[in-house]
Amino acid sequence: MAADGQSWQVNIDPQPAKDLAMEDLEMQVLSNVINDFKESIAKTFSCTECEYNSDKFNVNKGVNLSEVLKRLSDLRLPANSSTTIPDTWNHISILSKSLQEYLLLLESHQRNSIADRIYSDCQTWLSELFSLDNLQSSFHNKELDGVVKVCKLALHSKYPKYASDGFTALYTRPPVIYISSAAPPEFSKQLQNQLGLPQSSVCSVPCNTMFGSPFTMDVSALERLLTDDVSCGKTPLILIAYAGTPLTGHTDNLSRLREICTQSGVWFHVEGDTLANLALSQTQPSIQIASSADSLTLNLSRWFGISSLPHCTYYRCNNTTQAELSGLIADSTEKLSALCVWVIVQFMGTHDLQNMIEHSSVLAQQMISRLDVINGVKRIEQPSGLSPVVIYKYKASPSLPLTLDDTEEKGKILAAAPRGKIEVSERLTNSFNQKLCDSLNKENPALRVEAVEIPREGLCMKFDPLLTSRAKGTSKVDVDNYIESLQQKIIMMDNLLVSRDLFTEMFSKISDVIVLDTKELPIMGAFQCIPKYWKTKTMSNLSDLKKQEANELNLRIYQALCTQFEDVLVLAQQDTGLNTVQLGMVGESFNLQLFSELVAKLTVEFEDNAKFVESVTDSIQKSIEEAQDKLNKEREEKFFQDGVLRSVPVVASFYNWFSPPPKEDHGVTGRSFDLSSGKLDSTEQTYKFKMQVHDDQSDLLSNASDISKASALETSSVKDPDETSTSAEMNDVTVNDDVETGEPIQTETSQEQPVEKAEEAGQEDVRESDV
Repeated sequence: MAADGQSWQVNIDPQPAKDLAMEDLEMQVLSNVINDFKESIAKTFSCTECEYNSDKFNVNKGVNLSEVLKRLSDLRLPANSSTTIPDTWNHISILSKSLQEYLLLLESHQRNSIADRIYSDCQTWLSELFSLDNLQSSFHNKELDGVVKVCKLALHSKYPKYASDGFTALYTRPPVIYISSAAPPEFSKQLQNQLGLPQSSVCSVPCNTMFGSPFTMDVSALERLLTDDVSCGKTPLILIAYAGTPLTGHTDNLSRLREICTQSGVWFHVEGDTLANLALSQTQPSIQIASSADSLTLNLSRWFGISSLPHCTYYRCNNTTQAELSGLIADSTEKLSALCVWVIVQFMGTHDLQNMIEHSSVLAQQMISRLDVINGVKRIEQPSGLSPVVIYKYKASPSLPLTLDDTEEKGKILAAAPRGKIEVSERLTNSFNQKLCDSLNKENPALRVEAVEIPREGLCMKFDPLLTSRAKGTSKVDVDNYIESLQQKIIMMDNLLVSRDLFTEMFSKISDVIVLDTKELPIMGAFQCIPKYWKTKTMSNLSDLKKQEANELNLRIYQALCTQFEDVLVLAQQDTGLNTVQLGMVGESFNLQLFSELVAKLTVEFEDNAKFVESVTDSIQKSIEEAQDKLNKEREEKFFQDGVLRSVPVVASFYNWFSPPPKEDHGVTGRSFDLSSGKLDSTEQTYKFKMQVHDDQSDLLSNASDISKASALETSSVKDPDETSTSAEMNDVTVNDDVETGEPIQTETSQEQPVEKAEEAGQEDVRESDV
């Protein structure tokens, strides 16, 4: 293959017809195999639960191409929801990469001729597209390579002996590279490693603190740094400025920085996504000044959404030798990297590329104009100039009264709401913005917004149509729909913030309901329901059985509420394993008063429900079985501890007379199950104090045992003769608390059976009589 001026000629050696037919058949088979492979890859992109094929391939013997492609298509990784099939443009760029590898197989003179033509065409087309005159270009695959090569060019320009002496030439007056503090944190470190310079050779210029955007370079600080470095015997080498900072998209004062660099003899380099606006028919003067820079880098792959496109760095240099030493003049192999640009520009046309950039600029200005009229939104704007990147956030500071429906219920709610401005913490504001960003992206898939952390502003939302509009197909209608959704969400969030205190007040009045602390969560509130028969109205230190009862109750209440409020309710689980019902964002038609009344009604209904009673019965049955198992185990242990002789009827009496058992040995201790706590305790305290007590009451009763006995004797002495009882009879009475009335119940028992089952107390006793 050879190239001669404008004509392209391909020389093919004559081959027999039979060989050509065989090649056509092979190409047809190969085409079918590749199509099958493409279909398999398409299934991979559409699959959401693909599994990785871990089978090991046998490479001892070769296989045909169809088998290789089949194995490759089987190497599927799990695809996420954002994975999309590559479009036509990306397919063409991938094809150009393959053509590039084919061209590398040509003879050197043929390859050089084609590479020079492709390189020259791309430089001319891009210069016309971005209005760049008298500049030379260098294509590279890595974004940092362009800055590194430009820095080397600046070193050769400042230090004539750098090519021969190397770093020795830098010793007397070390160079300094100035980078904006808005640059990514890893940028300066990577630049040091690539250039082999010490950390002192890279200086970070702070951003504005008094005037201008706080995300752009402070010009006064730069001037002071230059003066200090020159007085210290250093050589200012290069200034790297931004036309569109990576985080906020703001542009440095390029005109003023250009003047300072010209006066100080410093190389002026510009990069950033706002450089794409150079392709607009009407470019702002603040951006147009970038074309006068000593060098600038164009990120074509980001701007046009084609990953295979290389980066392009334009620079001014009249010394070809220095440019070649810096790596800016590429050989034929590196020049062929521009083949993808050469193919895409011809396929799309410069007019379509320009229209893409203009369309993204129009979308950004439309978003800015619509956001500025929304009171609940704060936009992080640049004081001077327009940015193609829109940064904004929800302020989370509603002022009362709000404008709601003119209904009696709404009037009552607003009348009870706190007056004035509502204070919201920064953490809660960030949570609201994150939730707002996620919900809006879900409702508006044609418009992509990213959540970013901005210094001194917190979590914000970033709309960058230059990077997302082509892939998403964003239109003006999509922006209008997004703004409408945003306004509705803001009204809902304002209502939510206003009603949080009302929620706490209303639900605190409902019996058997606990209101949880949700001050740092972007929800209206959360609550838990407690079974009515519980004595202790708390959810702490619960047994697994009681947690299960509470979770079943809250689950049923949540399911009942979802029949009417499914969109605003969430069943969450705490770290302790307990279920909570959360009320999220609600609309204007939501009535909090009716919702609270429904919750109060459901708590009563479900406790009287047969299913709930059945679940309580099951828990009691499980506790009884557990108590029986423990008693059987203790009985066996005591049997082996006392010996077999104490169990023989005749011998036992003689053995007990000969070796009496310990006085404190009263046999196997019974078990008591408390429904209010769900705990299985020993009945030792019950027989000691003649009543069923909690663990926290045992110490108090122990100290007051003497007073209780004296009081009991005194009471028996003043009773009617028919109802009097001896002190011995008083010791056989078990006093239990009634669950319903709270009054003590006295249950008389005989001396042969001291204590019966305490059913009135809501407890189950299982006791083994002494052997």
